[in-house]
Amino acid sequence: MSFLSQVTKGLVESPHLILIYGTDGIGKSTFASEAPSPVFLGGEEGTKRLDVARLPAPNTYDDVLVQLKELTNDTHNYRTLVVDSVDWLEPLIWEYICKKEGVSSLEKVGGGYGKGYTEAQLTWRDFCKKLQELQSKTGMHVILVGHSFIKPFHDPEVNVSYDRYIIKMHDKSASILREFVDAVLFANFETIAKEGEGIKKAKAYGDGTRVLYTERRPAFDAKNRLGLPFQMELSWGTFEKFASSAGPETNSDSLKNQILDHVQNEKSPLSPALKDKARSALAKAGSDAVKLKKVLNTINTIIGA
Repeated sequence: MSFLSQVTKGLVESPHLILIYGTDGIGKSTFASEAPSPVFLGGEEGTKRLDVARLPAPNTYDDVLVQLKELTNDTHNYRTLVVDSVDWLEPLIWEYICKKEGVSSLEKVGGGYGKGYTEAQLTWRDFCKKLQELQSKTGMHVILVGHSFIKPFHDPEVNVSYDRYIIKMHDKSASILREFVDAVLFANFETIAKEGEGIKKAKAYGDGTRVLYTERRPAFDAKNRLGLPFQMELSWGTFEKFASSAGPETNSDSLKNQILDHVQNEKSPLSPALKDKARSALAKAGSDAVKLKKVLNTINTIIGA
């Protein structure tokens, strides 16, 4: 039988591999605790009030590697690994490199000139490979949790400077994690800007609603390979509904038909204007199943399906 005769098409379900980061106290660890049978790896204390399984807090990066090895090779019932947090893990990686190189600080590795941070990137890549091996052997979801901080940014495209939320890590190491995962989710309180007569500047309002943003914007980093809507409720149930809404049997034709059902149905709760937007998005998506899934998920978010 030839390889060409075995070609398949459609979205394939696989364990989730995501990075969630955001402001302090927003509920990142709570989100992760709602995943199937989670076990937490890390030294953060934000789970003290959560009834979750925790591995002993590692004192060194070698401890982390041993714990990952046991989760990968030993028999257990955990279905989700939560690394809480990646910015807690980063100093352990730096200490690991310094000990291996026999120096007192990362800046002195290899004589300096940024070689220590290059070595840290290689260690992070190796860490990611070990997570891939874990998923391959166990089918576990992996959730990486991170904190955020605000950093000034100069946008060369529009020659404008502004502040933006980024992951609280060294930029080069953070870029490896962003590239590695299937989704980078930014968690924050929903903010609405209102302008009124006589008000020179828009004022920001919020009612405490906690949301996840899935696509990059000037104010924050995000990434979405899962066809998620741009904004959704901060809860594992909502994430899972949208991330897993298309299984192996779902192909582009099936997704197109589901979208058309909403657009062409006279009883659809979508307004005429939104139906026009959906038609335009459908045309732009073509036969790309991930883009079609995003269109469908956005429609379902609007109508509350």
